[in-house]
Amino acid sequence: MEILLLAPAPPLLFMGEEFGATSPFLFFCDFQGDLASSVTTGRRNEFARFSQFRSIETRHQIPDPNAEESFHRSKLNWDSLTDESHASWLQLYRKLLSIRRRVVAPRLAGVASVSTRYSKLQNLGLAVDWNLGDGSVLKLCANLGRDWLTTRMSQLGGPFYSSSQEAANALLHNRLAPCSLSGSFKHATTANPCRVVALTGP
Repeated sequence: MEILLLAPAPPLLFMGEEFGATSPFLFFCDFQGDLASSVTTGRRNEFARFSQFRSIETRHQIPDPNAEESFHRSKLNWDSLTDESHASWLQLYRKLLSIRRRVVAPRLAGVASVSTRYSKLQNLGLAVDWNLGDGSVLKLCANLGRDWLTTRMSQLGGPFYSSSQEAANALLHNRLAPCSLSGSFKHATTANPCRVVALTGP
């Protein structure tokens, strides 16, 4: 999620993703007559190739696209934001989008296409470089595993983001903390320095 929101490409979020919505998004429509029946039958027959839906009885448990209940079940439950787990997830998304708007987006002006380079960092690490419109290079280094990784701090440039304070401290010792992301810029032409932001997810 951090990679998605801090990479140069426009982040595409599904509705409710920003607060960890648990409501389903069912296929629904409001057709009438024969068309409605054909859609309901066709939808259920599509699942017949999956082993868990081989029986007719099981396929009949698939929500009817034309049922009003299917529509209402798919609506977001905004009351869930009163729950701390959902509220903290939304807060994290807002912070990351704020960093993107303040630090990343201004450097994209004039970019018709973004040149990208990537490399693996040991087993489950990934480093990606993007050349941006102001001449700077955005680098994201991610440790997608649960083991510590080593990296060369001199290659990271000026850091502006770390997943946590532990991850920020680890970078000073050329290490990437487990399940963490660090973002930095190299050769930026803008005069404003970047402030390192360390976040902790929910």
